[in-house]
Amino acid sequence: MGHVRLGRLPASRDWKSIVGYLAGDDVSVADLADAVAAASEKSLTKAIQDPVLIEAVWLLMKVPHAMKSENPAEALKNLGVSVPANPTLTDVVAGFDAAMEAVQRRGGDKVTDLGEMARQAGVAALYGCVHDRLPTLWAPTHDDERTTLASLDSSDRFGDLSQRFFSRLVEHNIQYFLDREMPKEDGSRGPSFGG
Repeated sequence: MGHVRLGRLPASRDWKSIVGYLAGDDVSVADLADAVAAASEKSLTKAIQDPVLIEAVWLLMKVPHAMKSENPAEALKNLGVSVPANPTLTDVVAGFDAAMEAVQRRGGDKVTDLGEMARQAGVAALYGCVHDRLPTLWAPTHDDERTTLASLDSSDRFGDLSQRFFSRLVEHNIQYFLDREMPKEDGSRGPSFGG
C-alpha cells in the first residue's frame, strides 16, 4: 500500500497549549486530559465533512449486516466492498481498505489527513474486533470468521467496534498534532502514544 500525501489539518491554539502542558515541569493530568479532549473534539468537528471519515463510519455500520446475508460477497459488493466468494476476514478487511482508498481518490479538496486516520482506524477496528472474538482452541474457519463478523451487527458488539474505531481515530489525531508541534518546543521530539 502506498502512502497518499494529503492536506494538513489546521493547527490550532488548543494543540499548541497541549504542547505547552507537556513541555512544562508541573503538568496536571486532569488539565491535560481536558485540553486533549477539547482539542480532539474541535478537530473532529472540523473534519466531519471529510468523505473518507463519513464512508468509514457508514461501512463499519453496514459490513457486519452484509455478512448476515445469504450471499455476503454480493451484499458487500453492493456497499462498494469487493471481495471474492466466501470471503475470509482478511478479504473483508482488504475490501474495506480498498473502498476507503477509492473514496480518498474521488474526494478532492474535502479529503483531509483525518480521512487517512479514519481509514487506518477502520481497518484496525474491524480486524481487531473480529480477531479477538475468534475461537482459540482450533483454527478458525471461514464460517467462524463470517459468523463473528456478522455478530458485530448486535448493539453491544457494534458498540465495541465503534469504540475501537473512535479511540484509535482520536489517538491518531492526537499523535498527528504532537508530532508536528513538539519539535517546535525546544527542538524536542516529544512523547509517542502509539500509532
